[in-house]
Amino acid sequence: MKKDILVVDDDPSIRKTLKGILEDEGYNVATAEDGLKAVEEIKARPFSLILMDIMMPGLKGVEAMKEIKKIRSTTVIVITGHVEEEELLREARRQGARAVVHKPLQIPELLKLIKAVLDGKAPLLVVDDEDSARKTLSAILEDSGYKVETTHEGQKAIDMAKEKDYSLIFMDARMPGINGFQAMKEIKKIKPYVPFVMFTGYKIEHFMEKSKDCGARATLRKPFNVEELLKITQEILVEGK
Repeated sequence: MKKDILVVDDDPSIRKTLKGILEDEGYNVATAEDGLKAVEEIKARPFSLILMDIMMPGLKGVEAMKEIKKIRSTTVIVITGHVEEEELLREARRQGARAVVHKPLQIPELLKLIKAVLDGKAPLLVVDDEDSARKTLSAILEDSGYKVETTHEGQKAIDMAKEKDYSLIFMDARMPGINGFQAMKEIKKIKPYVPFVMFTGYKIEHFMEKSKDCGARATLRKPFNVEELLKITQEILVEGK
């Protein structure tokens, strides 16, 4: 069954271009020139995905997202063309934007992102013995549209990975019992293709070097920087970096 996509942008050339490209990819595409028209479209019928320009005359993208959430739950990818929109982008993420893409649009990357979002990938796994850090990390990812599962210990993470595929595993380096590096090593024996992001709240000597030597795709330090976290997640899941 074809997926329905709504393209919302006040630039008619962008609407026309995206409509043609997406229809060539097999999607059903409707367009709206502003936030108000987008809300009307959502009232009329559901869409699998909305591509929403953040800056438009009248009802802006973020405000339109708020109104749309009152009507029905819909996945949104935000489009931006101005670096000064950072506060609006943060608000868009708080409203549940799945991802952000920048103009000028890179069509191959955009198509990969759309496919990844609509395919509904396997969940992410967050492993940390610290309750507050585990809850914070999982909340950030869930607010950005990812499905997340969690555990507080390395052995449990190994057991979970045996039973289920994960798109990405976030692993704390230091935990009681089996630590993050040991857990990653064991999981990679059974699921060598699963990417890892290692993180720590301690000043571990050679932490970044050891993480990458063990096969981690990236590293993070606690407390988490939200922008960096989401950027790394998108690069790994969508761009394959």
